[in-house]
Amino acid sequence: MTSKVCSLEEAVASIPDGAAIGIGGGPMSRRPMSLVREVIRQGRKGLTLVTYTGGIDVDALLAAGAASIVRAPYVGFEYLGLAPHYQPTGNLTIVVETIASLASGLRAGAGGLPFLPARPSTASDVLEVRTDVRRVTCPYTGATLVAWPAITVDVALLHVADSDPFGCATLGDSVSMDEVLADAAERVIISAESIGSKPSSPRSLEGSSVSHVVHARHGAHPTAFPPLYDADVPELLGYLDLARKPPSTHWLADWAGPSESEYGKRFNTPEGGVGP
Repeated sequence: MTSKVCSLEEAVASIPDGAAIGIGGGPMSRRPMSLVREVIRQGRKGLTLVTYTGGIDVDALLAAGAASIVRAPYVGFEYLGLAPHYQPTGNLTIVVETIASLASGLRAGAGGLPFLPARPSTASDVLEVRTDVRRVTCPYTGATLVAWPAITVDVALLHVADSDPFGCATLGDSVSMDEVLADAAERVIISAESIGSKPSSPRSLEGSSVSHVVHARHGAHPTAFPPLYDADVPELLGYLDLARKPPSTHWLADWAGPSESEYGKRFNTPEGGVGP
């Protein structure tokens, strides 16, 4: 097999404008931030962002004007506050999702199905605003079910604990919806804390759908990667302070840095910084 290991720049260069990208990770943890920052540096536009729980990754892409559509049940900084740029504007469409609707849509997409049926919930108003969602009749019981439409993405961005050169990887302690997101993607780009001859057990991702493997130590920074490192709360607060100021994107280039190695020089991590 041919090695899929490449530079961060090469991996992100394969993502075209207008692509639908899935962003993996849990709330405030294991976000593929090295990849996200490079998307900003390369000036991508017109992206559709699909994520189970968005945070600084989604907000920074919105600040950069990189995305035109967001599908996520939640985007924010949890106990640190709201996401300043996550609000409907003339240039941004927010597709209302719940945890159930996004999970069902991704599972349908992963299975090659047009939709996934589910019992309607009385605890959500999403059906009142989602005109694309249909109701179907169960052929066995006659019950009315919600048909959540399939969701697929062109590329999924995942940050993993370790990988072999061919994309067989271990996600880490917090898997979230990443395995389903990978299955619903046409291809997957992974950044890895380490790359070795084989991933640690248990393996979470097969390499067949992985197109690029990037070595990125602390690639989730400033979000956490349990148990390897905690969230960098001062950096997250610093980002929020910049992002909440009057409309301007001049700060964004300084925040992302001209390269990942330059970004990493700002932080005194045990391994000496962010990046390979």
